Amino acid sequence: MKGIHVPTLKGRIIRYLILIIGLAMIFEVVVSLWIQSNNAERRAGQNADIMFEQIGQVLSENQAELEKTAEEYRELCLSRADTAAYILERTPELVNDPEELRRIAAYLRIDEIHLFDRDGVIFSGTHPEYYGISVRDGEQIGYFEKMLEDRTMRLVQESAPNTAEGREMQYSAVWSPSGTYFVQIGMPQTAVARMTGKNEISYIFHLLKGGRGVNLLAIDPAEGTIIGADDSSFTGRYMSDIGLSKEVLASSETGKHCRMNGISSYLITRTIGSYVICYVVSTESMYQNLTNNAFFLACALMLTSALIVFFISLYIDRHVIRNFQRLNDTMALITEGELDKTADVNETAEFAELSSHINELVRSLLANTEKISYILNKTDIRIGVYEFSTKGKSVRVTERIPELLGLSKEDADYLTADYHEFERFIEDLKNYAVAGEENLYAVEGKELRYLRFEERRNKEDVFGIIIDMTKEFSMRRRIESERDIDLLTGILNRRGLKLRIESIMAGSEDIGHGVLCMIDADGLKGINDTYGHLSGDQYLEVIAGRLKDFGSRKHIAGRLGGDEFVLFLYGYPTEEELSRDIARLKELQNSGSFRIEEGGEYTQEVPIRFSMGYSRITGEDDSSAALQNADEQMYLNKTKRRQERMPEAEESEKNGPDNEKQ
Repeated sequence: MKGIHVPTLKGRIIRYLILIIGLAMIFEVVVSLWIQSNNAERRAGQNADIMFEQIGQVLSENQAELEKTAEEYRELCLSRADTAAYILERTPELVNDPEELRRIAAYLRIDEIHLFDRDGVIFSGTHPEYYGISVRDGEQIGYFEKMLEDRTMRLVQESAPNTAEGREMQYSAVWSPSGTYFVQIGMPQTAVARMTGKNEISYIFHLLKGGRGVNLLAIDPAEGTIIGADDSSFTGRYMSDIGLSKEVLASSETGKHCRMNGISSYLITRTIGSYVICYVVSTESMYQNLTNNAFFLACALMLTSALIVFFISLYIDRHVIRNFQRLNDTMALITEGELDKTADVNETAEFAELSSHINELVRSLLANTEKISYILNKTDIRIGVYEFSTKGKSVRVTERIPELLGLSKEDADYLTADYHEFERFIEDLKNYAVAGEENLYAVEGKELRYLRFEERRNKEDVFGIIIDMTKEFSMRRRIESERDIDLLTGILNRRGLKLRIESIMAGSEDIGHGVLCMIDADGLKGINDTYGHLSGDQYLEVIAGRLKDFGSRKHIAGRLGGDEFVLFLYGYPTEEELSRDIARLKELQNSGSFRIEEGGEYTQEVPIRFSMGYSRITGEDDSSAALQNADEQMYLNKTKRRQERMPEAEESEKNGPDNEKQ
């Protein structure tokens, strides 16, 4: 075709695509930006509404709980005051004995007892230094002066720091049954103080994090000060210090763009009580990773693609499809065995070149298998290739196929002589799929191999590749195994434990009757402080060793971190058998000891102790809820065990180092 200018297919299509795709992309960008802006602001408003509702709800619930707790605490104070008055009325010999009064106070779990005569003067109590003080001697104690006028009164004073020590106390008073004196007791208001702290704005913001790029602020609009924030660096500053003003707050209930602390942000406010609560999200965060934006963008892309395909198809029909059809007709004859046919489509330079390559391909077709085999044998990658046509009978394979499939020469010759037998053999191998892996199969031979099969079918033609993945698969398995093991104890770590439990709960194994146990090592801090952290690590290893081999059925042991362990017992056929193992586990709580090793020598014997809680579980239960319940039971058990050891600890203090020296 010398002397004749033949336009290229690429030149024609590129010029047309530039025009169509350019117009489509302009439309796409405009739509995407508009949707992104609107959706981001709408989502920020929805998130802010949810956060405002949660803050209001928490404030309301905490206030109700605070009032309830305060009322219950007042009733408790009066009840214990009545009890003290009754005891002293029945045993008048104790009235003037401070030591006995202190014992009564300890028994009733109160801090102070004061006895006032009919003139309102303290004449006895647990604190002799207060004797002689009158209800007329101060504002705080003067609250009880009205008791002198009405002997039926029972008073509870609001919590306040006591005058002498400044401790937060709540005092209550009742008259003795005989009316000869009245009894005042003092108790620390710990429960009410905890509830008061929970009602603080800073505490609520600590619970309700706004998320990435979001800040929560509570502003006193009258003073313009920030009284609370999820970022403590803002608390106590003026709102003007971070770029906010009263005008901005007043106009941002439905959302307003502004700059806060030098960062471009989107501000939404809501008045809750006497505060203005601000939900501030940086525009950088607001416009990132938006699902709705992605959805609308996908719609725009689909519309753009449809337009491109439509217009290109009109063009290709005239200049491409017709020529490809001619080539396809020629190729069909060639694939049916007429290798003397040649392609002669020369409308464009590309089709002329393609026709030339097809003709060259036909000439080298019979040698194709040998070339592939030669190339693969020159590489370190263990790959085999096979191909056949259903119009024929035999299978062409590269040299490594028999080796990969573990075939003798006789078996290989038999299978490659008939593609039906070869296909059945491959399908049988695919019955040994590796669980959790895509298109990977375990093949037994002289040695176990892990093979990946890839096959492409084009009408009657089949082309397949077999890849030996044994080395890569074994290495990945080893890495995954090491990743899920706790390096200190050798049992599962938090990640490995979570994956194993989730897999079992999803049905990979029969749970039967099971139990999730939370276990916390007792005394680890004491060992660390006394003997060092290496000894503490030895202590954890000993406990982990006990858990690792525990259980008469299936069991999993893991370390959550620190001194916390999880033991999952499952696969028990009956509740009775499971209960026996739980009883054995309880016996281990206070049994055994290990010797501290220092410098290669055993220097001290330490008892092995741990607290535990458990929750029974079946395949239909929620493992997270069961683990939470087990954790709560464990803490109850730890508290109980600590209380049981308190008398021993007190006796140890009495007979401590000073007494031993005597």
